[in-house]
Amino acid sequence: MEPLKDQTVVSPNPAKFTATLKGGEPRSEVSWFKAGKPISVDGVKFVAAFEGDVASLTIAGCEQADAAEYSFAATNKVGNVSSKAQLTVHGTHTVIIHVITWGQRPLNGRADACVWLLVIGQSVGAGLAYGL
Repeated sequence: MEPLKDQTVVSPNPAKFTATLKGGEPRSEVSWFKAGKPISVDGVKFVAAFEGDVASLTIAGCEQADAAEYSFAATNKVGNVSSKAQLTVHGTHTVIIHVITWGQRPLNGRADACVWLLVIGQSVGAGLAYGL
């Protein structure tokens, strides 16, 4: 079996976990879990597939609340296998550029400006003064 791999996505992109199961008869029953609790695969938010030897779970429109440990268990009469991996979801950031101007230079008529970058309301720093 090829185990699940940790995934990192930026919201609202999807995440997809896949595991390759070595062929076995009868075909395995696959269950998916989030933080140890069974996932209700609804075909919209959570889409599970089992094609050939590959079991997959796609999580649509990932949000911060989707970040967790995901796992699966595959079981048939021969035995069972399981694997787990972490989903990390980064939120999107809004960058606000705040321009502060002051005075006019008498020789060239340009105003100087100081550019501040704000990310989610926090000041990250100021740029140099630029002539406008």
